[in-house]
Amino acid sequence: MDMLLYLATHSSAIVETEVPELGRLVLGADVQGLTCVHRLGQGADGDRLPASSPLHHSGHDVAMGYISDTLAWLRAYVSHGALPPMPPLHFAGTPFQRSVWQALRYIPAGVTITYGHLAASIGRPRAVRAVAQAVGANPVPFLVPCHRVVGARDLGGYAYGLPLKRLLLSLDQYQAAPGTAAKLL
Repeated sequence: MDMLLYLATHSSAIVETEVPELGRLVLGADVQGLTCVHRLGQGADGDRLPASSPLHHSGHDVAMGYISDTLAWLRAYVSHGALPPMPPLHFAGTPFQRSVWQALRYIPAGVTITYGHLAASIGRPRAVRAVAQAVGANPVPFLVPCHRVVGARDLGGYAYGLPLKRLLLSLDQYQAAPGTAAKLL
């Protein structure tokens, strides 16, 4: 499957595609950046777009460019290649959620942190459950590495299942800086 266009307006696009190792994905973008990545085929609602992934209406060609950039990034990631620049991201969420998602972007490949450490890193050490919920609501998984957050005693959860979380953590090792392999902050 190359790309199946779901929706195209003058300012946004949603496509379905497939990336080896990750499966069938729906990618959404608008003129400001990538708005969502959703993996299809997971559970009863797995073949429907998530309600929490709105498109912001504003350049179809620009949106398709961001989607193409995202596909190039994802394909390089799963093939252990050099990562091209990440496309701009356009998050829709509460200020708290956006602060968590922004903090996720600073977790380097090859490093995992606990939900408690992530909560402390955004200045909210007592908000561990709220941080975990925000991590689970990440609209751009894979690019914003929510899979690098683990529980205090185990891997924690993952919206697309623990087997995929383990796979992503193993793929991270190919992108990790020397000396960061399997490091836990």
